[in-house]
Amino acid sequence: MITILSIGKLKLYNEMFNTYLKRIQRYTKINVVELKEVKDRNEDVVKEKEGKHIVDKLDKMDHDYTIVMDPNGKQLVSEDFASILELEKDQGKDVVFVVGGPVGVSPEVLEWADVTLSISKMTLQHDLAKLVLMEQIYRAYTILHKEPYHK
Repeated sequence: MITILSIGKLKLYNEMFNTYLKRIQRYTKINVVELKEVKDRNEDVVKEKEGKHIVDKLDKMDHDYTIVMDPNGKQLVSEDFASILELEKDQGKDVVFVVGGPVGVSPEVLEWADVTLSISKMTLQHDLAKLVLMEQIYRAYTILHKEPYHK
């Protein structure tokens, strides 16, 4: 099973996000958990409070592998990203993707990461980053199943 654990409710791109969600469900069970976004002018306070919410949720979840999305993380080509998802497909591991809020994730969240990945060196709007992640998860499964979507 895959879980997308993120801060904030998706406001944009809902139709496309849900299209990829349905497509992924052909391959695996996927769950989307959206935690409440913290409102504060101080970004450090936001990161700390949102980080606590994420860590509390991760602590209660039964999962095997945590992937934290962070701008400073490793960038992968789609085929290498797909190989990470083989953990779920072939070994039955429960994988959690953590997507922080617009100000990122706290150091405490990064400590939970088995791997830290970056979608792009460019700054992406938060909802767009979540959509790109969903598309890449779908693409990964088409790669693993040798389907033509990726070509």
